[in-house]
This record gives sequence, C-alpha cells and structure tokens, in this order.
Amino acid sequence: GTVPTARLGSGTANNTVFLRGDGTWAAAGVDGITSSADATAISIDANEIVTMPKQPAFSASMPDTSNLTIQSFVKLNFNAEVFDQNADFNTSTNTFTAPVSGRYLFTMFVEAAEIDNQCTQLRFDLNTSNDNLMEFSRTEPDVLNNADMSRFGACGSILANMDANDTAHVQIYYGGGQAQMDVYSSSRFEGVLIC
Repeated sequence: GTVPTARLGSGTANNTVFLRGDGTWAAAGVDGITSSADATAISIDANEIVTMPKQPAFSASMPDTSNLTIQSFVKLNFNAEVFDQNADFNTSTNTFTAPVSGRYLFTMFVEAAEIDNQCTQLRFDLNTSNDNLMEFSRTEPDVLNNADMSRFGACGSILANMDANDTAHVQIYYGGGQAQMDVYSSSRFEGVLIC
C-alpha cells in the first residue's frame, strides 16, 4: 500500500537538510565531505572507476630549441599542451599555476644535445614559488670527459607543497663553454594535484 506523508513536529525538508531515521535533522551530503561544486566533481562508473574531471593535471611539450644562453637560468619554452585538464598551465608563460593549496607531483624529461665539453655545470631545475630551486638533475664537467656530449636526457619527479596561486616552471642552467646546447621537442613537463 501507500504510506501517507509523515507529520513533522518541526523543520522543513529541502535540498540542504533531511529528517534522519532517529528523528533529527541533518545536512544533506556525506559526513566529512564538503562541496561548493556547480557541476559533477566526482564520477564513479559501473566498474567503480573514480574520475574527477576538474582535477588539476597537465602535460606540456616544447619545440626544438637551439643554442641556449650560457651562464644564466633559462626558462624552457613549454608552449604546447598535450592536455590541460583544469586549464592551469599557461603556454604563453610556460608556467603552471596552482588553483588550490596542496601537494603536486611534477615530472620532467628534457633531452639536450651538443653540450660543450667546456661546460662547467649543467642543471635541470623545477622553480616554484615555495622552493626556488629543486634540482631534477645535475651534470658536472667530469661526466663530459674530453668530447662534446651529443645527447643527454635528464628526468625526474618532485612532490611539491604549493599554495593557491603558486607557480612552477622548468629551467636550465648551462655554465661555461659555448652557447651551442640544444633541447629537443621530445621534452615534457607534467604535473597533477595528488592531495
């Protein structure tokens, strides 16, 4: 049969509160989870796979770049997006900006070539607002021996603590020798909000 609508002693059920089985009123939602989302923030499909369509995540690539400047930090020109899930990577400035405070995992691969054997230091760094220089890789001159290095790949990952609006970019320091080092388009800069 049909159960008639219960008479409520006080309060009104609406889209923000409901009457619990113990006769008390509670806020709609799940305990411990807050949301101000105006669209689907978390999806769980029939296979119980969870996706978050606005979770910050990006992958950026760059064109071949020749004859990098020596004796200074050079921001790499990651000016093309492979993907940018929440539009947080700026291809004009080659910079990621954190939309919220949290821990971000960054990965980097840079393929360099034609490194002068007179180079005294070669560094591949992640520069963030909170930690000015986090080295992914460093090559000292004894690695170069007596000949120019035709190819060198540097890769790494860093879990960085970032506040909302902090920025991150990849840079190279090429010290000494001739300005002849190139960086290839196979290079990538990627990041994702972990927690």
